[in-house]
Amino acid sequence: MDNQKGQSTVEFAFVLPLFLMIMFAAIYGGMMFYDFWHVKSVTENMARNAMLKVENNVLSDTAEENIKKVAKDDLKNKYGKLELTAYKVKEETITVKLDNDVITATINLEKKDDIPSIVSSLLPEEMPFESTMPVINSQ
Repeated sequence: MDNQKGQSTVEFAFVLPLFLMIMFAAIYGGMMFYDFWHVKSVTENMARNAMLKVENNVLSDTAEENIKKVAKDDLKNKYGKLELTAYKVKEETITVKLDNDVITATINLEKKDDIPSIVSSLLPEEMPFESTMPVINSQ
């Protein structure tokens, strides 16, 4: 019996790293899920705002730029800058387009360089978020 005194310490040393990895993965995954939910919400708002600004099946350039500015401001207000947990927003790919009476709003995210390599290997390099909204003519 005397040889088994440190058995619980050795078992704890084996289990602790695995437990910590699972715990931090759950926290990091939750933060990413929240970020993705927010970006999806911003794209839906962009499409909704664009739909309200369509006149005679035309979305003016000033309206499109205004919608993009509001989307950027929304992300900045939420995060302080255009960065999320594991991705960053590619500003030049925030788009709003009108095609066949449907507005499509898109925000593309690209993977950040400073995320842990274990997480980085599981994530795609780019992730687009797209929302569509039918144009409702009030005429």
